[in-house]
Formats: sequence, structure tokens, C-alpha cells
Amino acid sequence: LKDIYESEEALYYEASAKISRIKDASAEQKQAIAASASDNYQKAQVITLDVKAIDQEDFTEKQQAAYDKLLAFAESNEYYILVLENIAYLAASDSDYSMLADTFLYFALDAQTKMEAARKLIIEEEPVYN
Repeated sequence: LKDIYESEEALYYEASAKISRIKDASAEQKQAIAASASDNYQKAQVITLDVKAIDQEDFTEKQQAAYDKLLAFAESNEYYILVLENIAYLAASDSDYSMLADTFLYFALDAQTKMEAARKLIIEEEPVYN
């Protein structure tokens, strides 16, 4: 669980860095950010599938709680990165992406909240490793 959490967390922060650069990026840089965001989205999809594939049969109650938080984070982060990907492609095509601002903000905050909840159970409090 810890390794998957750390991979998911890295994707979250990488996506956040991309969105902060997109406004002032050149057209070429926007295209590179969009392509990179697509790669990140594919990684996020794989991680979510990996989490769902974990055999939970022998999990303790604490492990199950940590797993549930990790899955919630993975799913939310996947949506966050998908919205980022859409924003990046709109920016790369010099289109207005402001209509996605509220959606982006919602998923950014939701993913961050779920990341913190997962971190609390997987990393900070009595760490649960699988």
C-alpha cells in the first residue's frame, strides 16, 4: 500500500506543477505539458486498476481502512489528472479553458483531502504496509 500511495502522491504533485506552469507557457511548452498530462493520466489509470486488483481477503481492519482510503485517493486523483489533461489540451490549442476552472478546483481539493486521509492511515499513524 505504501509504494502505491507514494506513486499516486508523486502523480498528484507532478500534475499540480504542470498546471501552475501552463498559463505562462509557450505554445510548444503547452503541447509538451498536454502530452505529459496524457502520460500521467494513463499512469493514474493503471494505479487505480492496480489498487482495485489488490486481494483484500486477509486484510486486518486497519489494512482494509487504509486500502479504502488509498482507493478513494486513486480514483479522485485519476479524475483530477483527467481534468488537467483536458485543460492542457485546450491551452495547447489556444482555446479557453476557464469553463473547467471550477471542476479542476473541485478535483484538486478532493484529491488533496483524500491524499491526506490515505497518508494518515498508510504513512503517519501506525503504518500499514502490504
